[in-house]
Amino acid sequence: MIDVSVFKPLLVKDTYNSYKNILAQIPNLDYELNIILNTIKSYYIKYPDKLEISLDELKIHFGNLYPAIKNKQTYLALLDRFEKADVKNIKLLIDSINQLAEVAVANIISKDCIEIISNYKPESLINIRKHLDFYQQLVKSIDTSESKVCKLTLDELIQYDSDEYGLNWKLDFLNNTLGTLKAGTLGHIFAYSETGKTSLAVFEAVNLAVTIQEPDCILFLGNEESVKRTMFRAYCAYSKSDKRSVIAYKDKIKESWNSHVGNKLKFIDDVQTMEEVEQYINDFRPRVIFIDQGTKVNIKGDFSEVKKLQQIYNKYRQMAVQYDTVIITMGQSDATCANRRYLRLNNMDMSKVGIPGELDFAIGIGKTDEAGFEEVRFLSVCKNKLTGIIDTGSCVFYNTKCTFDN
Repeated sequence: MIDVSVFKPLLVKDTYNSYKNILAQIPNLDYELNIILNTIKSYYIKYPDKLEISLDELKIHFGNLYPAIKNKQTYLALLDRFEKADVKNIKLLIDSINQLAEVAVANIISKDCIEIISNYKPESLINIRKHLDFYQQLVKSIDTSESKVCKLTLDELIQYDSDEYGLNWKLDFLNNTLGTLKAGTLGHIFAYSETGKTSLAVFEAVNLAVTIQEPDCILFLGNEESVKRTMFRAYCAYSKSDKRSVIAYKDKIKESWNSHVGNKLKFIDDVQTMEEVEQYINDFRPRVIFIDQGTKVNIKGDFSEVKKLQQIYNKYRQMAVQYDTVIITMGQSDATCANRRYLRLNNMDMSKVGIPGELDFAIGIGKTDEAGFEEVRFLSVCKNKLTGIIDTGSCVFYNTKCTFDN
């Protein structure tokens, strides 16, 4: 049994309230420990106005609660451990609760494994997975509010906000307006059909991959175009070549790609659900994730279309923070953006408030049918919580090479 003195912080009511629900879920606790924890629980229920328990109060309440318990001296000796203990480290308490949960679940799994061996039934191992999922959820909920308080110093905050901490965009305009890409942010690139939003994402993904070091990676999740076509365009963007040239110089390009990009850029096709998105983020822990199109990913729940998009982007924001990464999605603009140079935030298709409200930044891409502007793309940074700069600019887009130039 874990030394009971580690639970001394539970004699303070606020601490007890932080962990009581977790402790209640741990199965098969040692009998003696369960008695002591139940004594603390019973005290707070009977005396709800009390903010902490003294050792003498705990002993008296134990005697009132269990007047005829066997081996009473054993329990009193355990309670005496509280008097001698100088335990204020909440992290130690968390680690001990974690250990209790792990051992308890391991015992359940062990018994189930013995049952499977002696009395096999198809799909018996599924229950093992359920036990592990229960343990992960239990441990995940152990963090206290205090442990989530940001304790970064000013120097650390300055370093975190510095350009050295982030990744550079390839296009100067994006660097000058948005600054470097920093973890915990959510962005969106939107444009009318055949304007170049996927190409811009591929172009930036390739160039980001070149700048990072393994095991870091860039993840490109798709549900719009075939991954084969998208990957081919990535080779074009990397080599600044059209398809014919890539084919003609494939050996040289492949060798260079393997040296400078390789496994640092990963493409995954047919990503339809939020569960898949989170699974891939969890598996690969990428520095940046591009999702084409982010608006087409399904999320569980019965929502209207507008509310659904808000829920989707709220989840993206949560994951960007949780996994300390950058998520950039692609989506359509509305029909009014055909032949328009500069897009506004309310030009996003289907969501004028829901998506924009969740974003750290938004980039609109426009183009015009005017003669002489066929290769010009007009960029609008129309939301920017990172630097506060709202601005417009332009660049050149070489469609056949999937390449943008300042």
